Amino acid sequence: MLLPRAAPGAAGLYLADYGQRALSSQPAGATGSMVVQFPTVPDGEVWLVDRFVVSSTSTSATRARLYVDTADPSRLLDGSDAGNLDVADNSSPIQLLAGTALVIVWSGASLGAVGTARAQWSVMRRQAT
Repeated sequence: MLLPRAAPGAAGLYLADYGQRALSSQPAGATGSMVVQFPTVPDGEVWLVDRFVVSSTSTSATRARLYVDTADPSRLLDGSDAGNLDVADNSSPIQLLAGTALVIVWSGASLGAVGTARAQWSVMRRQAT
């Protein structure tokens, strides 16, 4: 018979804190694009993003895409075709490693629209050896 036992922390990580932040973009220009960039994850930490909300003041429908570091298809993490208001409550959190940052880009926005994103995450830190 096998009995349950505690699993070791992933790569020596432990839950150290929680974080959340809301950021707003600059007004959309003629390209219809809006961008926000969250802070860079500090050395020795991993952030597990478990919830984010995107919204915008656009009068036209927008799309929002989440990237790690830069808006490049190879760096795509998640997205929404309802960028004017959508919520992602991730049962499998998005992992952001030390030195990376979450970037959210809206497309299709009306001139002057502002995008807002709110994210919440768990802060994992490496155990001292």
